[in-house]
Amino acid sequence: MHRFGPRFVLAALAALALLGLATSSASAAGTASIKGTVSGSAVPSTVEVCAYREDHAGPISCANPSGSPAEYEVTGLSAGTYFVFFHSTGCSSTCQYVPQWYEGALRRADAKPIVLSEGGQATGIDAS
Repeated sequence: MHRFGPRFVLAALAALALLGLATSSASAAGTASIKGTVSGSAVPSTVEVCAYREDHAGPISCANPSGSPAEYEVTGLSAGTYFVFFHSTGCSSTCQYVPQWYEGALRRADAKPIVLSEGGQATGIDAS
């Protein structure tokens, strides 16, 4: 049986740490984006648009529409398949806006997927 010395163990740990840093920084933020508008009688400042990656439970990135028409852009996405969710934040029981997935779906399972390549941009991802 071979015994590894302390220098070998330290060198191996350093190499693993560097490998982890290189991997996490390379996959941290992508260059793709999703862009569109949110329309309605009066789009409140509490509307939020979030992109959920197909293989993750939580949102990857969110944006707040602004301007007239209310435009948004979710940036920093990596290549992959996404589902977009539109909802109001901080809304009481009198909220006029129904949360929805892209193309008016009420459930993520019924939402239209958006496929992005690295550096790609999906436009016209609108809600009303």
